[in-house]
Amino acid sequence: MGEIVSKTARYAGVAPPRIVVPKWLLKASVWLTEKLTHAVGKETVFTMSSIVLMDTMGAVDNEKARRELHWEPRPMEDSLRRAVDWFQGRDVS
Repeated sequence: MGEIVSKTARYAGVAPPRIVVPKWLLKASVWLTEKLTHAVGKETVFTMSSIVLMDTMGAVDNEKARRELHWEPRPMEDSLRRAVDWFQGRDVS
């Protein structure tokens, strides 16, 4: 995750985070933020579901998809650059 965050920050032209937040604090903050934003009719970028997935999704083997579907995933760096471009083009107001 650290590598992804560092590369994404570099592609976005911003400094990477300097603090590492403990998982328990992240989960508590996201839980509270989700409750508060939903109470006022807004949405939040991070949800408890996204945090749980981030925590439980481990390494996956894509060999079957490559073999049976002839899928060729693009390099991680390309995906990160595309994600940064997409997010920077969104109106987040």
